[in-house]
Amino acid sequence: MRLALPCLALLLLAPAARAEMGEWQLALGGDYRALVLTADPDDLTIHAPGVDAGLWYGLDDYWQLGGTVELGVGLPPAGDPGFVGAAALEVRYVLDIVEWVPHLSAAIGALFVSDGADVELVVGVGGGLDYRWSRDNSIGVDLRYDFALTALDDVSATFHAALVFSSHFE
Repeated sequence: MRLALPCLALLLLAPAARAEMGEWQLALGGDYRALVLTADPDDLTIHAPGVDAGLWYGLDDYWQLGGTVELGVGLPPAGDPGFVGAAALEVRYVLDIVEWVPHLSAAIGALFVSDGADVELVVGVGGGLDYRWSRDNSIGVDLRYDFALTALDDVSATFHAALVFSSHFE
């Protein structure tokens, strides 16, 4: 009983959920994408640092719909740097009840690598964690593993990580 009362008090004093229906989240930051190209005899890995932008809309207190765009420079182990870009439509499940805000995501989009490859259809799963220190601002990490559906023989893996600053507004 001694422990129950302080726990109940903490629960009652905890801040209310911050995410809400109709809230927009605009995120800008830096990102990194790794692509393993299996079409290459040596399983060539391209590292692509770049920039990332995302915009999501709160469908309700838990679900967001939005998208991301990323632009980067592909750095293969040998050869010239090239362009790597991606765009994805994303749905997120957000658990925004405290300052630390975890989310899970599913995405569908396109990936482009300037090594002569076509634009590839990708689906992805991921998640992330934001630290929302105020009603209007947060900083967070987004991670996503993408599967290249139209290039399964050429691209064995593509991993995306971003560190972003977000502004929240209605």
